[in-house]
Amino acid sequence: VEAASKLAVHKPIFILRGGVSEAGVRAASSHTGSIAGSREAWMAGLARAGAVEVESISELFNAAWVASSSAAPSGNKVLILTNAGGAGIITSDLIEYRTGGVIKVADLPQNVVRELSQNLPPEASSSNPVDVLGDAGAERFEKVLNIVSSHGAVDAVILVITPQSMTDIPAIARTCLHFAEKIPILGVFIGGEKAEEGRKLFTEKGLPAFSFPEDAVKALASYYKALRERSLRSLTYRTFRDVSPVRVQEILRQAAQDGRRHLMEPEALDILRAYGIKTPRKILAVSADEAVKAAKSIGYPVVIKIASPDIIHKTEIGGVIVGIEDSLSLQQAYSSLILRVRKKLPEARIVGVVVEEMIHGIAEVIVGMKRDPDFGPLIMFGLGGIYVEILKDISYRLAPLSEESVDKMFSEVRSIPMLKGFRGRKRGDIQALRETLLRFSQLVVENEELLEVEMNPLVVREEGMGVVALDARGIFSGR
Repeated sequence: VEAASKLAVHKPIFILRGGVSEAGVRAASSHTGSIAGSREAWMAGLARAGAVEVESISELFNAAWVASSSAAPSGNKVLILTNAGGAGIITSDLIEYRTGGVIKVADLPQNVVRELSQNLPPEASSSNPVDVLGDAGAERFEKVLNIVSSHGAVDAVILVITPQSMTDIPAIARTCLHFAEKIPILGVFIGGEKAEEGRKLFTEKGLPAFSFPEDAVKALASYYKALRERSLRSLTYRTFRDVSPVRVQEILRQAAQDGRRHLMEPEALDILRAYGIKTPRKILAVSADEAVKAAKSIGYPVVIKIASPDIIHKTEIGGVIVGIEDSLSLQQAYSSLILRVRKKLPEARIVGVVVEEMIHGIAEVIVGMKRDPDFGPLIMFGLGGIYVEILKDISYRLAPLSEESVDKMFSEVRSIPMLKGFRGRKRGDIQALRETLLRFSQLVVENEELLEVEMNPLVVREEGMGVVALDARGIFSGR
């Protein structure tokens, strides 16, 4: 990672890694530990280095081919120029659905569309993809490239040629090559031997030429992704001063003296609070009467959760009761909760019940860390709360997190629009969520004994109201 980070400032890096499949994942107490394997750590390492992963040997060489040629663009707006409408549409689909928005089918300005329509037959398509029709000679391609390059409307051209009855592929290739110094051009010559001469003319001039559009699209997207990563090499890191690593060490030391490596929920939440992460008001009660006193102090409605060093996933065994509105309901819920847990896990040590204020928000997210033996703290972020292992709408980065890497994590989570006022919903406090991730990153970097830590759910409240970690768990080394 360190070597690649230095090199990525000067050159794009493409990596093909073997051995990405895993027979299984070691037993772990947190969702983060269950989901995050060596592949996720590698992906996060690549992101830190600014390198781009490809999935096959052909993709590796194709990406390097684009990067080392004059077809390497400085932007991501692509024009598709073709003599076959179907091939143009398929290329558009590939760009739209296979590149994750890394490259885009360019929206041509109206003046460019108008000029193209004035110079092409009425049946031709003057919008992107530009279809010059199957009877097009070299001069029709020349007109399009002359107009597009003179207006600077696009960053690159994918030329898609098919052999039709009136198509002179070599003549078209030679004409398009004249524009290669003005605008990056990738050639796609479909048709096997019939298109071979066109491919050969391009490659002799050092330009990439492919047999199918998907190869060109993937190579161009990989190159531009590497280019984009290079532009983000200047990263911004924040260090918070209102934190207490001493308090974290006290909690870990006490747990170790008790012979434990798993943190109970109150301990894990105390650790989060030591780094300025908000948690609900909560009180441990060892009897129903104590629970009622705690609820009066906190204020109804409340949530109660079983407190046990032997129970990690409380919801899975019915160890949580929410929405308790009064003291009578609380007394009944307390007895019911203890009885239920003892019936399901008779060997579990029960310390008592945690009484907690009820928190409402826009959405629930998960933030977790697993310490990878090679890469160090691997941080996971995603939406879904308890459903994260099903949805797997998550993103990974290595700690420490920069402000830019947090924003990249947000952009990689498909359901993040839920927090941005989607369809009239209230907007979530994204700024508070960003700061919480940065604080969490500092926590796991400064306390190496922490092997796994997870906030789940982390409730994102309405904009301006912050985020609150409702539950937390952790494993530490005990050193």
